[in-house]
Amino acid sequence: MKKYKEVFNLTHAIYRAANSSSDIKNLISALLKIIQQSFSLDSCSIVLFYPNKNPFIKGNLKKKKFSLKKGGKTILTKKEREIFKTGRAYFSKKTIVAPLIFINVLGLIILKKTKSKKYFEDTERKLLILLIEEISLVVRNFQIYEEHRKTIIGIVKALTQFLNKYSPSSIIHTQLIQKILKELAKIIPLTQQQLTSLEYATLLHDTGKIDIPQTLLKKNAPLSKEETEIIKRHPKKGVEILKNLQALRPVIPIILYHHEKYDGSGYPSGLKKKQIPLEARILSVIDAFDAMFFGRPYKKSLTLEECIKELKKNKGKQFDPQIVDSFIKVLNIKRIKKYLKEKSQKV
Repeated sequence: MKKYKEVFNLTHAIYRAANSSSDIKNLISALLKIIQQSFSLDSCSIVLFYPNKNPFIKGNLKKKKFSLKKGGKTILTKKEREIFKTGRAYFSKKTIVAPLIFINVLGLIILKKTKSKKYFEDTERKLLILLIEEISLVVRNFQIYEEHRKTIIGIVKALTQFLNKYSPSSIIHTQLIQKILKELAKIIPLTQQQLTSLEYATLLHDTGKIDIPQTLLKKNAPLSKEETEIIKRHPKKGVEILKNLQALRPVIPIILYHHEKYDGSGYPSGLKKKQIPLEARILSVIDAFDAMFFGRPYKKSLTLEECIKELKKNKGKQFDPQIVDSFIKVLNIKRIKKYLKEKSQKV
């Protein structure tokens, strides 16, 4: 019973690591920590194969020090190259080199007890064989996820470039917002999925403006009531354009509701408070700040202090008070303030 419980706990830890890893480096590091702790190792490594110019990624954990390198076959030992070819594991008293296989050899896992007096026990070998199947599946799924993510990024970039040409004022300043989102996620609990969706939404939130006449988008004078109603259609239009792209489904609610207001006076549905998705409430603040700080054809830019004053003024009305407070904390971080100062000089 104890053995089965151990296998279950390790399997759960492996899948939890996969779900919380944002890139392959984080995944390798997390898996190595689990393996090192489980087998009381002096060092362990994972090598993964990717069919590109530098096809091998090798992560190593020695004691608590993690390192990662990329390259060709030269970063592999003779034994590792041999196992990549044969797909057969190597076992000795103090070293195990086993292939990660999913149809083909995806990579290797290397376990060493070089300095300790202990050898690998038979139970440890059997446990490793069980875990290798799970790790192979996790690695392959992560590789598919990465391929999928590259496709999404390609779609997002293409749509963003088109939108930028059609309506330049719709584009949020990406580099700045990514920095802010990274810091904001430390204050407001966001999953990696939520953070990624927010990043995509900052690029695509005004996609629906493609369906609005450019003369109206570039108008410097105040809009008439009829023109305002046309502009208000853009969240729903954006959803219509993106709804059939399965990869962007998590972004849809953010785009649809980012013009809702905390007091219920926004559009398109008049949602209020927590009825508005968290990511949409965050994007609402981001979008407003970007428009204030960098300006728009119809609006002059404001100083950082003026932007903060406006955000505070609209707490509980246009914006979620907690998100505003968290956002202002991020704006007051020294490196963010420095970056904003540099950007403001270029506006």
